[in-house]
Order: sequence, then structure tokens, then C-alpha cells
Amino acid sequence: MSRRRLAGIALGLFVASSMAIAADASLIDDFDQPLYQWRVSKFVELDRLSVLPTDPLARPGQTTAENLLKVTGPRHIDVRWPAGQFCHSGKQLVKNREFSVAVLTTPGFDARSIDISSLWLNGATELHGNRKNGQPAHLVDVDGDGDLDLAAHFRCGALYELDYSQLPPLEANTVGGAYVTTGGSTASIFREIQGSQDWSVGEGIRFWFHGNGNGDAIRFQLHDNRAPDAGPSSWKLVWSDEFNGAAGQPPNARNWTHEVGDGTAQGIPGWGNNELEYYTDSLDNAATDGNGNLAITARRSDGSLSCYYGPCEITSARLVSQHKADFAYGRIEARVKVPAGAGLWPAFWTLGSNIADVGWPQTGEIDIMEFVGREPNEVFGTIHGPGYSAGASFGGRRNLGVPVSDAFHTFSIEWQPNRIDWFVDGVLYHSATPANVAPNQWVFNHSFFLIMNMAVGGYFGGPLDPNVTFPKSMLVDYVRVYQGPDTAERFETTFIDDTPGWKEVSLPFSGFTRSEWQPKQAPDDGLTLSSVWGYGLVLPPRGLTTGTVHLDKVRLIQPLEVTVTNTNQSGAGSLSRAIEIIGSGGNIRFAPALAMMVPSVPIWMPHSSLSRPAQRPAR
Repeated sequence: MSRRRLAGIALGLFVASSMAIAADASLIDDFDQPLYQWRVSKFVELDRLSVLPTDPLARPGQTTAENLLKVTGPRHIDVRWPAGQFCHSGKQLVKNREFSVAVLTTPGFDARSIDISSLWLNGATELHGNRKNGQPAHLVDVDGDGDLDLAAHFRCGALYELDYSQLPPLEANTVGGAYVTTGGSTASIFREIQGSQDWSVGEGIRFWFHGNGNGDAIRFQLHDNRAPDAGPSSWKLVWSDEFNGAAGQPPNARNWTHEVGDGTAQGIPGWGNNELEYYTDSLDNAATDGNGNLAITARRSDGSLSCYYGPCEITSARLVSQHKADFAYGRIEARVKVPAGAGLWPAFWTLGSNIADVGWPQTGEIDIMEFVGREPNEVFGTIHGPGYSAGASFGGRRNLGVPVSDAFHTFSIEWQPNRIDWFVDGVLYHSATPANVAPNQWVFNHSFFLIMNMAVGGYFGGPLDPNVTFPKSMLVDYVRVYQGPDTAERFETTFIDDTPGWKEVSLPFSGFTRSEWQPKQAPDDGLTLSSVWGYGLVLPPRGLTTGTVHLDKVRLIQPLEVTVTNTNQSGAGSLSRAIEIIGSGGNIRFAPALAMMVPSVPIWMPHSSLSRPAQRPAR
């Protein structure tokens, strides 16, 4: 076989294997998952809509059902003020004088929908509303267009202040609860990126925006690199579940989801570890105990459930925070009392948030605490990754000198980029850095979700002692997460809502400028894009004309043609770097100097051909 053909085959295999793990690198958000990563200001609501190609909200060119983001914010209302200096006689404020502000009915808004009791004007409330039913008493056609408008009345002396050159905003709620205003709102939405992402391969950001075409200026903000983390002494509580409910309450559904079954439906019977339990969503297996704990309980099954080995012998519970809460860096801890008994295997651990894209162990796994009853005095802390998973994982153990099950203990990790430390009751017993897994890849500088479960049996748990009596409970007093302050440097640009309906907006990074407001300790080193902690929109201060806008398909703008200039495994000019930065549908070409080693035609990279491994963790 010729050298050229052999090189071409090798190159094709390399491209195929790289594509298998690359996924669609340019896609940031397509809103296929719950909106747990988003934060909103007051008077803003977010919803995730599923839209068919036949729906009026379908994007141009949409051929399948897709999800999009609906943003409901303050709605703009038009008003008519009285003429002149209506609260003054000369230079004197007439405190007892009443004046009227008319809220106009427009093609997009019916002034009659306002709850008049909610009208607020810089400290003043409406004087003459029908307080009994909250409906306006003054409906008149102020502008002569044939539609009834609302004439609202206020007393001059009730205003905090009055500047005729900049009249104060009028605010209210509709009868349906929507917030409306003439201006002055600071409504915003923000998508947090735990652990940050490297956007330096991009030339800008683009997204589909469904607006009103009214010329509003909307600010797009980026949170770029942060100041160096000062470490655990600077971390504050950012998330917790204290399990303080009355006895018999289910786990908080805002924080936890039950995984159900014996792993068969997931393609890993016995959860990949020959475990005995069948996880349920029953209160018999996971419920608050009324003493400030969540009890995750393994019980003998009645045999009505089917497991991979026959009628199920044990039921239990496994709770995950996936798509509800994930974290990168900080201290993650839980105060737990484990049960005694050989064959029992309670654990508090994490998996990478990108597991659906890259599979296990590429996603990474951090075991914060594992206990196996056959080793009654010891606890384990471990990481699993590519080349060091399952029996080849990198872990440590601590012998407490007494049975771990005798008392509650606090299990935690302190996690920073390129380092994880494990603690029991504040005592450090294990650490991991990239050097510990080299030459394998360190895969722990991104976000992970939390897992709590009570396994029975399995390769690590060991055979179940026939003398163990059930039920057996893992009691969790709390789960807490501490992280450092948000010191990200803010940058922004503006785009105009100038098109009714859908429009693809492209914002080059060269057009972003440093925001006026910055958090304490924010860097001042320009828009690096090497560590982006989030992005968001600031809605127009005057409010939205219809009260809603929509977003879809947020992407990096990446080059559509990249040339490979060397045969290095990585770095600038390498094939691996080209695959990383190429845009959707782009071409990878090769420099003439490589002509004897590679095919003479460009390699096209259609993201529709990507394969995504569906492996799950071997636990």
C-alpha cells in the first residue's frame, strides 16, 4: 500500500475519532434542557417552548420540533401627561393638587386590563380607583381613536420628587399579574456557565431573536475572565438542601430527580456493577425523617419488580441534581450517617454535566464519599476519567479507627482548577492533580452534577451478608455548596430589535466594550474570551412593546475554513486544533507542504454526522 494512501486512511480514522467526541462545539444553547442555569431579575419570567415547524413561532427553515426560550419582561405602556408644570404654581409646589395621567389603549395593549390599585408613580398611588374590585373608575377616550383609555389620578404632594425634564415612570400590574411600565426598568436575564468556557476560538456570537421590530436597543452582556480565586477562605454558601421538612416528605423536586430501575433501561443492568437494588421514586425509599434528615432507605422487595437477575430482592433510591443544579469548583459537602452491614454501598458523588455528549469516563466522575460495609472503619474518595476508571481509578481512603456508621460525619471536597482535595470531618486525606493521572487527560475543569444513592452488593460493595437486616438508611443532614465571588469582567454590545418576527443576530467580539459597572476585584485586561462565565440580555428600560421576545440557537461564530499547516498532535496549525475551531459545515484544508501526506481534497465537517457515545458510568 502506498505511503500516501496509508496516510490518507490514518487521517480519515483520526478525523472520525475526533468527530465522535467533538459534538457541535459551536452550539452554546439550544434550550433542550430545563432552564436551571438561567437567572432573571425582578419582573422577568422564562419559559421553554416546544415549537413545531407549522407553528407561527417556527424559525425560518425549521423542519423538526424544536425548543426555544420565551422571555416575558416588563411591558411598555404609552401615556399622556398633563401639559406644563402641572404640580406648581410659579415656583411653589401645590401639594394638594390632583393631576391625571392617561394610560393609552394601543393596538397591542388594552388599558382596561390594568389593576388600578397597583398604579404607582414615584411614591404616589392612584386616588380614585374602585377599591372594591380593583377596576378603574375613569375610562375615557383620551386620544380620540375610539378606544377607551385609563385616566389615573394622583396627588402632587405624594410624589417623592418631580423633574419636568424627565418625568417619572408610571408602573402597574395588569389584572392578570403582568408588570407594565413607561420606563425605568432594569430587567435582565443571565445564563451562568459554571467553571467557564473557552470562547477564544470564536469570532463572535450569533443567535436567533424573535422581536417586535420597534427599534428597541437591547444590550448583550458577557462575563469574561475572573480574578484568581482566593481559595476556601473566600468561599460563601451558594446552594444547599437542608432536608428540614416534616416526616414523610419527598426530596425537593427543584433540586433532585429520581433515577428509577436496575440499570437495564439505561443499557447497564446492575448499574454496570452487578448491584442488587432496584431504584424507585417511592417515599419508602427516599423521604425526610422529621429530624432534619433525608433518609435514603434500602428495603427488602416484595418480588413484584423485575430485575436483570429475576424478581428484585432490594429496593432503594438514587437522587441526581442533573438539569437542576450543577457546579464547578468550590467546596461541596454533605453531613451523612451511613448504615452498617457488609454489602451496603452508600455514596455521595458527581458526574460531568456533559455526559450525554461525551459519555463515561470521558465526562469525569468525582466520588466525594463512598462507604462499603465490608470495610466498616474506612471511607473512600476517588476520581474516574479516561484511562483511569473503575478498577484503575485514582483514589484515597481514610481509616477513622472506629466504625464509620457510629455517627454522622461531614464529607467534602475542596475543588479548584487542576486540584481536588478530600476531607472527612475537616481532615484532609487525599488530593488529586493532573500529574496524578498523567499522561491521561484531566477532565475535572468543567461543571458536574450531584448524586446520592444507596447501593447494595456489586463489585465494590461486595456480597450482601445474609445476616444484614433491612431496612437500612443513609441519613443525609444537609448538602451544601460554597463558591468564590463573581469577579468576572463585564463586556457588552447592543443590537437593535428592528425586525418583526425572527432575525438571526450576529455580534462580532470586536464590537464589545468594557461595561461601565464592574464588580469588586474584576480584572481589567481586555476581552480575552479564554474563560467566559456567562452571557445575558438587558431588556430596554422602557419595557417590551408586547412584553415578550424569544431566543433560539445561541452559537459561537467560528471560521468556515481552516488550514492544517503541521503534523503536530495539538496546538496551532494542527489537525486537532482545526477540528476544534471549525464552524458548522466548514472545510478543513491542508497546506501544500503536507500534500504528500494527506488527501488532496478538503474535508467537510457537517455536524449532522457526529456520533455521541451513550456510555454511562461503570458503578
